[in-house]
Amino acid sequence: MTSNFHHTLLAYTLGPFVIGVAMMIAYAILKQKGNVEASNSVFGCFLFMSFLILPSVGMKLFGMFGCRLFDSGYGSYLKVDYGIDCASEEHRLYETYAMGSILVYVVGIPLLYAVLLWRNRHLLDPGQKRLEEEYGEVEGLKKALEIRQRLEEQHQLMSSQFLYESYEPKYFWFEIFDTIRKQMLTGGLVVLGSGTLSQIIISMLLCLASMRVFAGCKPFIEERVGQFSEMSQWQIFFVMFASLLLRFNEMSDQFNIENKKAFDVILVGTQALSPAVILLMVLVKGQDATTKLARKVTKSKSRGKSEFVEDEEEVEEGVVQLVEMKNNTMVLGGRSDESRGG
Repeated sequence: MTSNFHHTLLAYTLGPFVIGVAMMIAYAILKQKGNVEASNSVFGCFLFMSFLILPSVGMKLFGMFGCRLFDSGYGSYLKVDYGIDCASEEHRLYETYAMGSILVYVVGIPLLYAVLLWRNRHLLDPGQKRLEEEYGEVEGLKKALEIRQRLEEQHQLMSSQFLYESYEPKYFWFEIFDTIRKQMLTGGLVVLGSGTLSQIIISMLLCLASMRVFAGCKPFIEERVGQFSEMSQWQIFFVMFASLLLRFNEMSDQFNIENKKAFDVILVGTQALSPAVILLMVLVKGQDATTKLARKVTKSKSRGKSEFVEDEEEVEEGVVQLVEMKNNTMVLGGRSDESRGG
């Protein structure tokens, strides 16, 4: 029997499902025996596995619904595998299976993350906004992170740490948004067809909307992570923009040699812009770090020199005091001799 996309879909969905069920059974057994550390480790591995497989499984599942209708009565066939007739009973059965799998994976996994994070929201966000109002933005964030670290160690939250550790406490939920965004940009757009104008335009709109959310929230603890995340969004946008230019180039028959040269320059420029900006950011960060290090070295040297000068002054003062004490002793000794002689 030859393998087709249907069999690939079964492998992508049934394999992780069986492994996940086995891991959850092991988790329940370990928890019942009171082995909290081992059960949390198993549950953490389960969550991390689900996080890794979700994008690829989502693309396969949504690919089941992307059919292309051919002219002249040739029928409708699956875009990812033209050997599969979309009108066949077998494919309709697999479509039903894919719908159920979408509920398990595409809907179920983000929903599981949301439930876990929401149940522990008071531990993951110990009042960052209140602390920022009381101590200021920087100090308030620092205190909120310290409190969150203490609470997660006490309440065994380490298994889901990868879901929120990159974000500020008040944005502990942001990974849910990012997971949905990734699903829409990968699996969701497969249904529209590869390279179609609708797919390209919707991708660009999603990128712009995502950039607005990232820029408005600024959810990351480290500023540079947020900057790189924003640049990755711009890179996706420019890739889609380049695809749009290519589509217009294919549809237009008015391109002469000069126009094509200009088009090639624009195409290369849009693709090179984001990497160039990222490289510039890295260089600027490196320059800032070098400058700060040089300032620290200069301060330490000047501090050491001043301390050395202070030590010399103290030694000189000590010598002067010793000389004065010696002179005073000699004077007192002379006076005592005179008194004895008298």
